[in-house]
Amino acid sequence: MRLKSKMYLAAMALPAIFASCAQDEVFSGLENQDATKGRAVVGQVTLVMDGAETRYDSENGQFEAGKDVLGMYLMDEYQSSWNGGADLDCPGEHNNANDEWWRYQDHWNAMYKLVNYIQTNYPFRYTADETSRSGAAVWKNDAKLVEGNYFSMYPQQEHATNRRELWHYINPAVQMVKHSTKEAVYHGVDNQFFLGYNQIYRDQEANANGELAVNVKLTGVMAGYKIKLLGWQGADVMLEKISFKSKNGRALPTIAYIEPLRPEELGGEWRQVTDDVVVTEDSENCTTHTASHLYDAEKTWTKKTVRSLVNYRTTENGRIPYGLDEDKQGLAYEYSFAFPENTILKGDVSNGDLAYAYIMVPTMTSDQWEDIVVDIYGWRWIKDYDYPEGGYWEYGKFENNVNSEAWFDPQSLQPWNSNEYEYYQNIEVRFDDLAFKAVHSFDVASTADMEQMVRGFLQQTSGSKDIAFTIRPDAGGIEITEDFKEKLIEDSKNKIRNITITFDGSRGGVVNFNVDNTLALDEVTTETEKKVVFKYAGGIVLNNNAIQTVAEGTTLEGMFTINNNKTLNVEGELGDNVLVNNYNVLTVKGEVKNIVNNHNDLTIDGGTIGKVVNNGIAISNGGKVTEFENNVKTTCNDCNGKLNVDKGTLEITTLTNDSEVNVMSGAVLKTANGDDSTPSFINNYKVVNVGTIESNNIQNNAEVENLGKIVAKHLNNGSTSNNAAVINNGNTDVAGVIEGGYIYNRGAVYANKGDIATLQNLNGYGILYVTAEEGNEVKTTNTSAGEIRFLSVAPQHIGTNGNDVRIFVTSAEDDADRSMLNIMKSMYLTGSTHVETASDITFDYYGQNVANDMTAVKFATEEIKSITVQGEKVNFQGAVTGNTYSFTVATLYNEAELHIENATKITVDSVENTGTIHCGTNSSINDKDGVVVDHN
Repeated sequence: MRLKSKMYLAAMALPAIFASCAQDEVFSGLENQDATKGRAVVGQVTLVMDGAETRYDSENGQFEAGKDVLGMYLMDEYQSSWNGGADLDCPGEHNNANDEWWRYQDHWNAMYKLVNYIQTNYPFRYTADETSRSGAAVWKNDAKLVEGNYFSMYPQQEHATNRRELWHYINPAVQMVKHSTKEAVYHGVDNQFFLGYNQIYRDQEANANGELAVNVKLTGVMAGYKIKLLGWQGADVMLEKISFKSKNGRALPTIAYIEPLRPEELGGEWRQVTDDVVVTEDSENCTTHTASHLYDAEKTWTKKTVRSLVNYRTTENGRIPYGLDEDKQGLAYEYSFAFPENTILKGDVSNGDLAYAYIMVPTMTSDQWEDIVVDIYGWRWIKDYDYPEGGYWEYGKFENNVNSEAWFDPQSLQPWNSNEYEYYQNIEVRFDDLAFKAVHSFDVASTADMEQMVRGFLQQTSGSKDIAFTIRPDAGGIEITEDFKEKLIEDSKNKIRNITITFDGSRGGVVNFNVDNTLALDEVTTETEKKVVFKYAGGIVLNNNAIQTVAEGTTLEGMFTINNNKTLNVEGELGDNVLVNNYNVLTVKGEVKNIVNNHNDLTIDGGTIGKVVNNGIAISNGGKVTEFENNVKTTCNDCNGKLNVDKGTLEITTLTNDSEVNVMSGAVLKTANGDDSTPSFINNYKVVNVGTIESNNIQNNAEVENLGKIVAKHLNNGSTSNNAAVINNGNTDVAGVIEGGYIYNRGAVYANKGDIATLQNLNGYGILYVTAEEGNEVKTTNTSAGEIRFLSVAPQHIGTNGNDVRIFVTSAEDDADRSMLNIMKSMYLTGSTHVETASDITFDYYGQNVANDMTAVKFATEEIKSITVQGEKVNFQGAVTGNTYSFTVATLYNEAELHIENATKITVDSVENTGTIHCGTNSSINDKDGVVVDHN
């Protein structure tokens, strides 16, 4: 027996209440989609739906013609021979597929494999001109559909795109609306959405109107509650909101994913509702044929079936569906259904006032429901004839009266709404004095939620009694608006009272400031001397998008973070646990006791900061910082730390520079950590000083260009490892004065002018290079041990008292004065016995003195111990033709291509040649034994 079916499949995948995914570009056409390749074309179809009243819109229970849009989504893969179907026992299409073979459900499932993502997104719009269809909603789209498995969803998800998951956003903060014609009805049904399922076939038959009509049955997904609210026994109440939240503080899901297939760990298949099967024999096509139970739409597309297709998830761990608006991507910790302002139930009338609230929440399992607490917040009227109004409103929440079974018991709600034919569950709430608990701390899910709560709370008394309360926003964040600020100030002024609001971050909360001067709100009304104060606690995050000033005399204490995205002026004080992340402009004239992470422009204008981590531009006009980290400039695109000491004195306990420090003329940078044995200023990149640097201990591992004055007890220049090799050469350019204790130099100090304190060139690695220009003078004020290399040879440039035997006078390649006489004068003044040259030398010292009647000949023959020739090509030339120039105790070390020009004779003690020597006509180099050294 062969069975046919136009059936509705069902799924039983258990919903998970927390997780998420992503989306791609919007589309609606089929013509170019690979997913439709090879499929039979059905044609343009019209969707017909009976029972439109199943969508409860609170006013008329109907869809709105010309506005409401239903989405139709193809959610399968066509398994024909071109894409792998041939590997199936009964591959997708058969020779007689257009007859009836394809109608068997196992062949249908082989041909069209259901998936958890969509192939198409067709918007079907509800039409108004189908008046002939009594009680039926008609939906139309001009596209031609192909054969396959279609899921319909109301409302359409416009952002759902090709080969991505189908999702629906659950609004966690619903503003309920009062019914326009039914006074006691409040509806908050924004989150209603419905699902349908159809197999659309190639042989779809036209109806009496000539249309290919497809009957669509929509079934609601969300759990609906109709809550009866009853005033009771003389207690007037004013309702604020109905709240659903986790007992354990977990985030609640805001994304519903439609997933026909079970998870892979559960088999991954489309789970059948029944195990009924019919087996037939067919020798022509397949040996056996198994047809699953044929489904009837009315019986199988049930509330339970529909809800088994939906998995609810949060947006945790970056799982954000594609197309979700940025303001909806935060975590939600509460489903809030807020009543309109001044929703009052009188308790002193016969049987009490009555109202109804219609709300929708995500469907949950019984275990998940056990973690949910449902609260109703609002105000109770307290009679007190000391007040002009005869009493005041006190804020709180209404709790179950354990002494009466008639009281609100949210755990009696059935989260799955097991009754198939009732859209809403009914529950009753009664209010009296025993069911009320006063609170001064509010969980809010949105800006509107907060503003409504505060407006109502401010009404609780007309007297001058000061009030204080706490707001705990969720991670979605709230905004401080101009209207909110002004209402607080107006209330403080009119009722002559102080108002203190603490924003608490225990629910992962964020406060966005888009109004100037509200972050440190301390508004004193001139007439009353009363004020509004904002305080912060619990690690709350404050995003500043305006111009804020923490005024002088104002202190902000608490544990919170400020993300400054515009302008923040600190003239008062930020306490010990306040972290500031600056992404725009921050000026500190007062005190920030904790950390400033600077990513843009920081100005220290006489203020004090505990710690600065600088990845931007920090400018000092004077001030104090305990710890300053100027971050590495070269290691990341985001890092560009620069400290500019523009004027005044900047005092820093410990400064670590991995980028740039610039001290301007007239400015002073002081570092001191109270321990002269450890550095208070560590430079790992570059320092340019035109002003004054004062420090107890400077560790320079990189470059210091000193054009001003450095006063340091210790300046450790460069570093070594295992006394074997230089790891970091510290290059200190001295064009000013370095005073104080010792310079411990393991690198290189370049001096162009100025006085240098006692210099110790350590471990045979450190070198002092004297690079003085004409008119400048370099002096070492005490014995300076180690190598001193004079790169300029004019004697007026040198005034060192150093007498170490490793002092070299070097004739550099770019040196303008290359005469041997001037070189020897410099050597005599410095006590040097070593010559190094990488450039030409003219021997011109006969008949002249180097200084103090010391003849140049005597100095050359008795004092010079070595002549080292480096570089590439170097020429030696005699000033007087035929003279012999004698260095009888010196060793000539030639590492270059040395040319002895014509008629030049040089005598040395010995020659060590690793380069080449070329002698011109009548030229030679003789050793102490008179042996002529040949060139190679």
